[in-house]
Order: sequence, then structure tokens, then C-alpha cells
Amino acid sequence: MEAAKSGLVVPVETTTWRFLLGFYQVEEAVNVVKSLGLPLTPQDESDLRAKATKARLLVESAPVRTKTVPRILDVPEAHHEYLRKLEAESTFPECTTGMKGWGWRLVELGSLRTFQPSVNWDYVQTLVARAPESSDADAVLKFCLPLAGTGGLQRVVVSFNQVNNTYSIVSEHLDLRIVGQVQGEDQATKRKFFGFATGFGLPTLTVAHYRDMYLLKNGYHRAVALLAKGHRYVPALVVETYSYQMTGAGGSGFFTVDILSSTKPPLLSDFLSQAAIDAQRPKLRTVLTVHGEGQALAL
Repeated sequence: MEAAKSGLVVPVETTTWRFLLGFYQVEEAVNVVKSLGLPLTPQDESDLRAKATKARLLVESAPVRTKTVPRILDVPEAHHEYLRKLEAESTFPECTTGMKGWGWRLVELGSLRTFQPSVNWDYVQTLVARAPESSDADAVLKFCLPLAGTGGLQRVVVSFNQVNNTYSIVSEHLDLRIVGQVQGEDQATKRKFFGFATGFGLPTLTVAHYRDMYLLKNGYHRAVALLAKGHRYVPALVVETYSYQMTGAGGSGFFTVDILSSTKPPLLSDFLSQAAIDAQRPKLRTVLTVHGEGQALAL
């Protein structure tokens, strides 16, 4: 408040994101960028509309992709021992729960359909620099399908507000999530406790096969980085499902099922085409809150 009264402007830390705006109608594409929270000048908006129009025309003039599906190959036998270790991870069942089937495969990256319309392009560039060459099969395997704890520790800050009985759990990593409920009993006082477990998922590059579609389910930034580095096939977990919701594509802000099942669905390779447009957005972080409250209710 004091900063606002004095006329001071607090700088907002931003990052560059790449959006597949060519798969939106032009005005919808403009609104996507305007909704990111950064003000646009009239000239900025005019330039954005021109880029979105060009991207939309590119998509409309592209060949029909109805029959475009990725080639799926068997993983080399040399990878089997490592993959058995991955399957033994305590959190691995979370990757396959509710699926009708699953398996390890080599997947053609560029032909995967993408329901996520954007990636953090600054982060992708750091991954391009770290990504192994395609000739190093073992390193590629571990880059796509890392074991728990091999990707570096993720910093998490936890604070507790005694006034309103609220825990706040904050991380710069967007994969922080509530992973389930916990409850138990204090052995000394016999008092019950209830709450939620938080943590990170196993960062397995995952593809969901639903009907005639192969959708990239998890690992977007690594997949785009590998594609940008020239990789064609990468190892991935391929899960089979009868449910569209189980593909992960039903979340808010993703491409709709109508777009994904259209004659020209967005593919991962489109992130490296003129169908994609870069835009600035405020730097994001994940904040989880757990609140405890007691109430007296009338019978």
C-alpha cells in the first residue's frame, strides 16, 4: 500500500513462455496473452494480433493430420534392468493407476498430440543445454525417465499462520502437489490428527493412448527440449486408457477435445514452428494451503 501511495512501481519478475496461438481463433489468442497479467500497450496488442493472425493462417493452410500418429518402437533390452528399478519406486504406481495397460516404448516425439498449449521457453532453453546427445542412449533414458531423487532436490518453504491456523507450502517448482490425505493418532496424548501429504510426482515422460490419439501426458518441457536438440525417438511410459479424463487432458486451460480430435490437432513439433508465439508472463510458483477451522453448528 505504501509503495502504491508513493507512486513506486514494484517490478514483476517475468519469464518467456511459448504459446501455440495458431490453434486459437485470433481474438481468443489475443485474450489468452492478455489474461497472463501483464499490461499491453495498444502497439503491443496490435503486434500480437498480427502475429496471431499469421500463426492462425499457418495452421489453417497446413495439411490434414487425421492420420498422423507417432511411430512406437520397443525399448532396447539393455534398458530393461534400469526400467525394473524404476518400476520398483514407491511412487511409480501413481503413474499407472486406473489405466487398462502400460508399457515402456520408444516414441516418435514430433507426432505426439499436445493438450498443453504453452511451455516455459526460458526453462526449455536450460534443458536444451543439459539434454544429452541422441547417441548417448543411457543418458537419454535417465533424462526422460529419472529415478526418484536423481533430478536434484526441490526447495520447499513452509510457514504457519497461528492466527488463522493455516499452513502455506511454497515451491518454485510447479509440480508440487497435494498427493493424498493423512491421519493418525499421537501415541502420548491419543489425540487424532488429520491433514494432507504434499510432494512431487515421479517425473516420468509419459504418453497416453486414447482411442486413435497419442497424447503427451507428462514431461512437456523435456520433450520439447529434446525435439529442439534433434531427437526423434525417446523412451517413455505409454499408458492405455478408455477414459479421456485419465489422459490428463481435461484440466483447465488445456486444448479442448474438439481441437485435439480435429483434422489439424496441435502436435509437439508445432512448438518449433510459426504456429507458436512467445510472450512474457509473471514468474510462477506453486502455493499449497492447508487450513484448520472449528465451527459450532446448531443441531
